[in-house]
This record gives sequence, structure tokens and C-alpha cells, in this order.
Amino acid sequence: MTLKAQAAEQTRLELLAEAEASKQAALAAANGPNAGQAGAAGTSGAQAKAGAPVWDPRAEGQKFLNTFPQARALSMQVGAATALRIFAPFMRAENLTPGQIEQFENLVASTWTNNLAVTPTQIGAVVGTPTLDQLSQVVGDQGAEAFEAYEQSMRYPYQFTAFAATAASLAGTPLSDAQNDQIAQIIANNTAPYQTVTNTLGPANWNAAAGAVNWNAAIAQVQAALPPAQFDAVQGELQRLQLNGAAGRAQQNQAQANP
Repeated sequence: MTLKAQAAEQTRLELLAEAEASKQAALAAANGPNAGQAGAAGTSGAQAKAGAPVWDPRAEGQKFLNTFPQARALSMQVGAATALRIFAPFMRAENLTPGQIEQFENLVASTWTNNLAVTPTQIGAVVGTPTLDQLSQVVGDQGAEAFEAYEQSMRYPYQFTAFAATAASLAGTPLSDAQNDQIAQIIANNTAPYQTVTNTLGPANWNAAAGAVNWNAAIAQVQAALPPAQFDAVQGELQRLQLNGAAGRAQQNQAQANP
């Protein structure tokens, strides 16, 4: 799994290069030769004219993928490896077979690829998740319900834990799967309700999740759960997440005060 994740990073870089090289051509094909000269607001001069069609980022994303099939293939490769990295704890907890893991990765990657969004200034993904019916066909009804629960309560705690696990590995004191699960659960147990933007991944959701954690309590409990050498390795990452959460709360408060 680690080697596959490393390969995904290289593939991701290739996809970014491919997308950047072909973005302007795709935009020009869809909107004419001046489409690439869009303003910061994301609306081209042609669109600003009365009667111009409204830009649909997802429709333009599919045009882009249809124009450049190699980008679709790369998006699927990156998506499958990213799904493996993000959802590995869920797959481990549900004891998915190798065949189910492959089907699950491809289902998530397909969902993300089909939600690719192209604006006059960038290419990105409006990230969604498979439907319950789609998930049930791969992991069964009980597994689909477990995935929903994972999405709602454990996705970000495990993402935060991944930073601590990386720090521990670099320090020569790697965390076991059981320790990863324990730290993620500690973070989840110390997280207050928070709001995220539906069907997206990004800084807004990350900050909302990090800002909702009582990091003082979580860090103290992690210290009690780990041997001293491992806690010394992960403490800095946990404190960095605490700082990020505080900064995220400050930004959110400022945005609410000055809409």
C-alpha cells in the first residue's frame, strides 16, 4: 500500500502537468480563443456579455476529459491511490478483501473524476462520495452504513493522525495500526460538532475540523497512551495541528464579522 501511495504522488504530479499544459486548449475549444483571458472573478469577457451561457464547471470538466482522454486515465490512477490513502482505516476495519479494495478505490476515483470542475482559471475536483447503493454493491449494506459513519466522524481525525504517524516513522518509532486507531479515536472523542461544505475537500473543511478539536485534552490523552519516545516524535505535529485549528477559527470568526 505504501509503494502504491508513493507511485500515486508521482502520477498526481504528472496529472497536474498534463492538466496545466492542456487547460487553455480545452477552454479555448469550449469558449473561443479569448476564454483563457478570464478575470479574477472567474468570468470571461465573452460570458459577461448579455445572453452568454452560464459557465457550468462540471460540464466543462467533462468536456476537458473528453478532449484529453489521457487526463481521465491519470485522474483515475491518482484517485484510486488517494482513496487507498484516505480510506485505508475504513477498509482495514471492515476487513475488505483485495478484490473489494480494488473495486472501492475505482468507485471513489470514478466519483471524483466524474465531478471534475473546470473554471476559466483552474482545474479541480468537486469531491463527492459514492451513493449508498453504489457502496452496497461493493462492501454490502452494512459496509455502506459503516462508510457513512466513517465519513461523518472519523475521516478528519484519521487525516490528522496521519501527520503524527509520519513524524513517528521519521523518528524511527513507527505507530502500529492499533496506535493509529487509538489516536484517531482520541481526536474524534475530543471534537465538537462542526460544519463542512458538502461534497468538497479543502482548507475550509480542514480548518473547521481542526478548529473543533480540544487539542489540549487530546494531546494529554495521546501522551498517556504512547511510550515517551513515540509521544516525543508526534508531539510537534499535534501542536502544529492545534495552531492550525486556532488560525482556522480566527479566520472563520473574521469572515463572519466581515462578510
